Amino acid sequence: MTKLNAKIIYWIKATLCNDEIASDEEMVSYLSKAAPLTRAEAQAWVERRMYYLGGNAALQKMIAVLPRHQACPHCAATQMKVILYPSTWWLECVQCGDVLPYEEKRAFSLNRALRNPTGLHPVEN
Repeated sequence: MTKLNAKIIYWIKATLCNDEIASDEEMVSYLSKAAPLTRAEAQAWVERRMYYLGGNAALQKMIAVLPRHQACPHCAATQMKVILYPSTWWLECVQCGDVLPYEEKRAFSLNRALRNPTGLHPVEN
């Protein structure tokens, strides 16, 4: 994973929400050249593009700030936000805004978060 700082993450999000015309492939190519991202990392950001576009960004809601099991690889922060959208949810670093990878998100249960407002707990296997 490429180490990104908060400024670069902010730039990536701003780029995604300010270009409604470029195709996903054009955005992946642009981000992988203009930002310090691999093609796979750029693809992961572009897959979340619809949530950064103007109309959907207003519909997001932060429901909790929780401790992280592993420090953020970009900024070493140890807290994350639970962000709800109309059709999905994700975990985002409090300090730099990076969205946690799917593998880390999988370890948490949104239902438990809603039942337990003090925080998310890992899902027992």
